[in-house]
Amino acid sequence: MKDVRKLILDFDGISYINSSGIFAILNTHSALQAKGGECVVVNVIYPVGTTMHLLGLTKVVPILNNPQNAVAYLREHRAKKGVAELLRRLIMSVQQVSGSLAR
Repeated sequence: MKDVRKLILDFDGISYINSSGIFAILNTHSALQAKGGECVVVNVIYPVGTTMHLLGLTKVVPILNNPQNAVAYLREHRAKKGVAELLRRLIMSVQQVSGSLAR
């Protein structure tokens, strides 16, 4: 998983998850975030989704209906992150210029 930055976890056919599974997903998500990436979960049935929600996973990892929505989400999210990074750099530049002018 060294070069992976975007991951779609497909839960099709999964009918049960426990705290160990949630922990593994959270660890994966954290590792990807550390590299500027992320993961999403798709095709989750109600009982599994309820467990994910009760254990707090849904606050951290997006859960989407299907792989197509996940791909669209990851593309859109990447674009938003790129714009956010450009804005952050612009703000830092303006702050540096403002600081120089104030001296």
